[in-house]
Amino acid sequence: MSLSKTGLTIAALMVVLGGAGYAWWGVSSVATLSFAWGSAAKRYIAAFDLPAEASEVTKITVMGPDGNMPEIALRDFNIQAGKQSDLKAFFTKQCAQFGMQDPDAYDLQIEPDTLCVKSQAGESLRFLMYINCKPKTCLISLELRRLDF
Repeated sequence: MSLSKTGLTIAALMVVLGGAGYAWWGVSSVATLSFAWGSAAKRYIAAFDLPAEASEVTKITVMGPDGNMPEIALRDFNIQAGKQSDLKAFFTKQCAQFGMQDPDAYDLQIEPDTLCVKSQAGESLRFLMYINCKPKTCLISLELRRLDF
């Protein structure tokens, strides 16, 4: 009898510790992870400054890599309509500071929202910007994809 109590105690402890592990890593759903630390894509996207006019900035969310899919960091903010035309130059300038280059014509054919890319030292980076405007505001979605190879 004491053996089964011990087994139950160990099983309960494993469930509690497993749940604590999920809480510590910030698992909010099966597909989306918000890592407490250790996300390179999150560090890269956080390094990009946002324009002074940015409002309603969201927290950075991260989707972990899955097989041959990259790790993806996402960040959204709003900006007043009419101010979005300067954003490409604003972020492209920062891309150059991080050693990223303009995408080639083939990349732009496949993903026209790509601002810059980098591929070296066993990793590939792709920085994208999506713009969705309404009459008064524009939602700007930034995406950084990071893939180890």
